[in-house]
Amino acid sequence: MMKRLSFIPVIMLTICIIFSSILSPSAAKIKTRTGNPPVASNVSIVGNPIVGQTLTCQYTYYDVNGNLQGSSKYIWLSSTSLTGTYTAITGAIYKTYTLTNTDLGKYIKFEVTPVSITGTLNTGTPVRSSAVGPIITPPSPTKIVLGFTTKYYSTDLSSYNSMVNNTKSINQIATANFSADSFGNISGTAPQDQINYANNNGIKPLALVSNCDLNGFNSSIAKSILENTTYKQNFINSLVNLIKINGYKGANIDFENISSADRTYYSEFISDVKNALSPLGYMTTVSVPAKTIDSSAYSWTYAYDYKAIGSFADQVIIMSYDEHGSWCDPGPVASIGWVTNVINYSKTVIPTNKILLGLAAYGYDWSSIGNTSLSINKVYSLFNTYGGSIQWDSVSQSPYYIYTLNGVQHTIWFENEYSIAFKLNLVNQNNLSGVGIWRLGLENSAYWNTINTKFSK
Repeated sequence: MMKRLSFIPVIMLTICIIFSSILSPSAAKIKTRTGNPPVASNVSIVGNPIVGQTLTCQYTYYDVNGNLQGSSKYIWLSSTSLTGTYTAITGAIYKTYTLTNTDLGKYIKFEVTPVSITGTLNTGTPVRSSAVGPIITPPSPTKIVLGFTTKYYSTDLSSYNSMVNNTKSINQIATANFSADSFGNISGTAPQDQINYANNNGIKPLALVSNCDLNGFNSSIAKSILENTTYKQNFINSLVNLIKINGYKGANIDFENISSADRTYYSEFISDVKNALSPLGYMTTVSVPAKTIDSSAYSWTYAYDYKAIGSFADQVIIMSYDEHGSWCDPGPVASIGWVTNVINYSKTVIPTNKILLGLAAYGYDWSSIGNTSLSINKVYSLFNTYGGSIQWDSVSQSPYYIYTLNGVQHTIWFENEYSIAFKLNLVNQNNLSGVGIWRLGLENSAYWNTINTKFSK
């Protein structure tokens, strides 16, 4: 009897041990470690790099021992340059991060340190994502898109058709149909079909008046009007009459090749035009050549006092194209570096809400037998005919194409939907008012798709 009693506790103890091991949570989930901590891979950021948008991290968690993920550590970091030093953003320690104005212009990365739910070696090595950015301001539906138009002959509908096909995208047109003579008289024929369509569809038509003659922009014409009070007043009177008769909403003054000696005269001229048009409810806009510095050493641009012009005009269209053209060696029409420098200078002297950045919708073809300009569609037509490949220059962020015709090599640099995307980003990043396109009828549908995307049109 005593033997049976002493045997029962032994059996019960064994049973308790067995049940205890079966029911223990740690015994069911913890696996023996072999010395390998958890790993994070495929780390990336999802979301638009725009102020106000929320970025979300994504990554793959793996633990060779089969342990589940615990409280992994998250850090969001920023830098002022893509390849610069990244520092942690205060308080940004979750899987998501909402961009603020302090992030504007910066680049963002995400870092995860994988941590398993338990174990001795439960913390892995930190892993970072690639950077996103630069962070830009939200695209505004109020960004202005001005399209320059032409009508070279009565049946020329290229600019008109472009306006009709892209009505929702265009806010203003400037019809390049008028020129002045040395006495301030304005000649030209108003494209009434363009003006009427614009007025009937919420687009403001502007009358572009230049100092062009048969030989191009004439500095003598500009000098005569700017320096002679009578001729200047005659120009202003003619301009007001032209706007009233034809249903325009204002003017675009496009005087080019102005002598450096007429710098002050030109600023006063713009002021006088503004004082005449503004009381009548008309806009005064000015097209100016692009520059990165205000120096008398640059005779083509010195006559344009950006600060003075910007204080008088309602809008300033900076013609940030033709960095290279048919008059020089081959090169990008508007490299991103040059355009950036143009903006960086311009915004120091002109209110950004008055600046329209010039966009080209064309290219140049250079060869030993001559140089010429051509539309975007013409470039692709040549490509489809002669083959080869359209190349991309990552430094200038511009496309180019080389082909051979009758044994002669041609080099084309041009603008397209990809190159203008970088420039539209600059418009958003710098809070510029919008863009001015030279010209309607040279672009293609992909070009407009980029504009609509970047400006939320």
